[in-house]
Amino acid sequence: MKVNAMKVHARKARHLAAMTFGAAAALTSTSVLAQTSASDVRLFQNYYFDAVITGSPYIGGRVAYADFDSGVDVTDIDVFGGITVNPDLEIEGQIGHRRVSFPSPGGSESGLKDLLITGRYMLDVDGPADIAVGSYVTAPIGKEEVGQDRLDIGAYIASRYAVSSRVTLTGNASFHLFDGNPNEVGPGGSDSRYSGLQLGAGMLYALSNETHLVVEAAAGPTRLFGGALSAGLDHNIGAARVRGAAIVGTEDSLFDDVGLIAEFTLPL
Repeated sequence: MKVNAMKVHARKARHLAAMTFGAAAALTSTSVLAQTSASDVRLFQNYYFDAVITGSPYIGGRVAYADFDSGVDVTDIDVFGGITVNPDLEIEGQIGHRRVSFPSPGGSESGLKDLLITGRYMLDVDGPADIAVGSYVTAPIGKEEVGQDRLDIGAYIASRYAVSSRVTLTGNASFHLFDGNPNEVGPGGSDSRYSGLQLGAGMLYALSNETHLVVEAAAGPTRLFGGALSAGLDHNIGAARVRGAAIVGTEDSLFDDVGLIAEFTLPL
């Protein structure tokens, strides 16, 4: 059994690495049409829990895939966007569709995800770091069978610190009140409320004026992973941003749970 598990983990690792390097090659080979800075680059795992204001209205799309050691696969297709109310305040929202495949003979379920609404406010602080506070709420309009139909609320504080012209460090701490166990997907989940603290840290590294490496670590309850490491690329193409990342769950052991994210954003 241990040998089989090791083979499965190895296959996942090779598959994940191939897709990641393929996405990296596609991004970095794109024609250079514009320049960017770390202030334009967003995180992947903690996209909304960050000390940055977009500066203008935008829309985006995201496809996320997660493969769990339990045999469950989850595919999300999301549409999201934001409005900058003023230089210190931004409101963002997200809605999407989820497909969950269960181990044989469980079949699959598909349905609408809950609506996410979040806001972020930049604090006026005397110091080298940018600091923001924010909160979010989910409207329970999604399908229960895909782990939705839950009223979740949370609040966070986040920071960014530019170490140099190439390196920016990020950190965040968030408190969540989940309507049910945050790591259960599919029918039969707990209906009791669950609270928890999540910590995140990251680094943005400028590979060029147009491309940034985004590395993150998160610990604590999230909607899919109990904790995770991720690495991805953010590339600027004209006014658009094209991004991709690979995620490895750390709750049990590496490569038990893996995921991929591909997304784009466009200013309005």
